[in-house]
Amino acid sequence: MQSQLDGVKTGLTQLNGALSGIKEIRQWIKEVDEMYVECSELTSKLGGVKVVANEHSQLAAAVENLKHIFTVPENIRQTEEHINNENYLLAHKGLMELESSRDDLFYELHKNPSNNPSDDILLKKYFEKVEALSEMLFRQIKSLLLQLLNAVQTQPALVVTCLRIIEREERLDRKFAERKKMSGFDAPGRPKEWKKQAFEILKKSATSRIEGSQLEDRSEERMWLVRHLELIRQNVFSDLRIVKHICTPCFPPDYKIFTTYVRIYHDALQKHLEEQIESGLEQNEIINLLTWLSEYSGPTCLGHPDLELKTSNIPALLSAKTVDRLQQDFMQTLHSNIQIWMSNALDSDFKDWHQDAEPDAGSDGYYQTQLPVIIFQMIEQNLQVSNQISKDLTSKVVLICVEELQDFVDIYRKKIQEYKKEHSVDRRTPQYFFQYLVAIANNFHKFKDYAQELESGIQEVRLSNLKFETTSSTSKRRFGRHNTFQRSPCRIQ
Repeated sequence: MQSQLDGVKTGLTQLNGALSGIKEIRQWIKEVDEMYVECSELTSKLGGVKVVANEHSQLAAAVENLKHIFTVPENIRQTEEHINNENYLLAHKGLMELESSRDDLFYELHKNPSNNPSDDILLKKYFEKVEALSEMLFRQIKSLLLQLLNAVQTQPALVVTCLRIIEREERLDRKFAERKKMSGFDAPGRPKEWKKQAFEILKKSATSRIEGSQLEDRSEERMWLVRHLELIRQNVFSDLRIVKHICTPCFPPDYKIFTTYVRIYHDALQKHLEEQIESGLEQNEIINLLTWLSEYSGPTCLGHPDLELKTSNIPALLSAKTVDRLQQDFMQTLHSNIQIWMSNALDSDFKDWHQDAEPDAGSDGYYQTQLPVIIFQMIEQNLQVSNQISKDLTSKVVLICVEELQDFVDIYRKKIQEYKKEHSVDRRTPQYFFQYLVAIANNFHKFKDYAQELESGIQEVRLSNLKFETTSSTSKRRFGRHNTFQRSPCRIQ
């Protein structure tokens, strides 16, 4: 009970002290209000003093800048000389001093506008060469950035100097942006945005590098696109390796120069390839491009261990829609070409059936012609090409080939029937009718063997089981209508 009473007593004492403090503060505020009332009259009484003070502040600023004003022509000459001698840090120091003098004087005019407009015109004319010096210095920096990958290997110190200057200008841009918010003063030539312009220069350089890799066009060289894409791959890999190992130490970390360069090259290359596609590509060029796309992200370019890039984080060069359109164009042309190739091969074989010589015999001594070899070599070559592009495309090409083989069986049968009719009309022609008939029968046996080899060779292709079994079994059945399939190859003794 005693401790509770002591606590209440202490609390009352503190409340009493707080009340006394509040009364004192209230009295002080009242006295201050009375003093402010008395001081308000001084505003009108000291108006003249204020005018004189403003005049003296302008004079003080003028006196402060007199030294710089009088030395402006000499400073301009020295700064220009430093730029020409590639002493960029000294040149930028002189440029900043000149700009500081100019900006201070313009700021004073901004605070205390002159009734005489000639003052502003006079200052602008007096300092007009300062802005020209700034442009001159940036032209030198621009020239260096356009050749950055060479300059960083031969003149790394100069590259670092230029980057330091760009960073200084970025800080000055921010400083004057803040001043503009505070006072409304807009400094001449600000913001310069040299950093933004520097990145635009790097983009332009990358675009030129890619476009410069095209040495000829279709009219001059049939393999122009292959050569062009290979040069692009070599240049991109070489340039990115330089950026990774040489440029990165020279650039400020916040530039993320390697990642930035990868994006710049990727964007420039994407635009360039889209332009090439829009201009129209032939079938072999479509194949070359689709094959190259996998090489670009593979171990010979972006996926090389030296670059240490996660290619999974890099977007595709071409959209899925564009790739699909290219594949559709390729398959459409391939379908037509396969029909033409098979037809030509069969026409050539049909002519051979009328030769005045027996058909060739294979290593096993059986009569045969080259038709099965030609047909399936053509199929195998197209599968190899499509497999370099993608497994999905290979699946589609397989289906096209199987479909065409099915149609080929019917055409082949008609040719055989035509051949038989010719012999029925005149038993003396063709001279080696029976030998070639045996060769044709043996060809069907070869067709069956090749078809089985084709089926076993494409098991890795991820076709739908239903699709593949349907098409392949249909093909077998159509070949299997000929009894030769169930017998050994024939030979006339």
